[in-house]
Amino acid sequence: MRTTVRRWPRLGALYGAGLGFAGGIVAAVVSAVGGLVDPLSAPVLVVAVVSAVTTGAGALLAGLQSWLLYASFVIGHGGELELSGLSFQSAVVLAGTAVIATAAGAAIRWIQQPALVEIPHQRAAADAVTNVLVNR
Repeated sequence: MRTTVRRWPRLGALYGAGLGFAGGIVAAVVSAVGGLVDPLSAPVLVVAVVSAVTTGAGALLAGLQSWLLYASFVIGHGGELELSGLSFQSAVVLAGTAVIATAAGAAIRWIQQPALVEIPHQRAAADAVTNVLVNR
C-alpha cells in the first residue's frame, strides 16, 4: 500500500515576490475601494499568505511591495508615496507579518517532515555461510 505525503509548499524568492506583487495590487484595490473595517487588513492578509509559502527573502519582498502599494495608493492618493507616521506604522506591521508568517510556514513544514526510520538490512542465508567459510 502506497501513501502520498502532501507537504506545505515552499516557493522560491522570485516566485514569492511575484505572487506578493500580484496579491498586493489586489489588496490595494480592495483597500482603496473601502468597505473594510481597517484598510490595512487586506495587505496584511496577502503578506501573511504569501510569506507562509515562500522563503524569507520572498516574504520581505512581498511585504515591501505591499507596503509601497498601500502607502502610494491608499494613504497617498494618486500613486504618490506618502511617508508619514501612518505609513511607517503600516510598514512595521507588514514587516512583522512577513516574519511571523514565514516562521509559521517553516514550523508547519518542519512538523510535516517525515520521520527517518532505520530499517535493518536482511541478509540471505547464503551470505552467512559464505562469511563463516571465509573467516576460518
